[in-house]
Amino acid sequence: MGEAADDLLKRRAGIINVWRPIARPARDWPLALGDARAIAPTDPIPSELRFRHRTGETYSLAYNPGQRWFYVPDLEPSEALLAFFD
Repeated sequence: MGEAADDLLKRRAGIINVWRPIARPARDWPLALGDARAIAPTDPIPSELRFRHRTGETYSLAYNPGQRWFYVPDLEPSEALLAFFD
């Protein structure tokens, strides 16, 4: 967050994520949302993302029967899903 980081850390903030198909219903790549409260600290598996000028990181999840998932089939371009994190 650059120069704004110190100021932002002094108060609460939330992130709102909006998911919506752009051109057609999401049938080939349907959406599933995981409940972060049900992800154990040992579930994430880090993977490097290597680019020409930098290396990033993403995560996959190990199977855990305690995880909670929400499947959203056939999401239409006229529909949107909102996820809020605080």
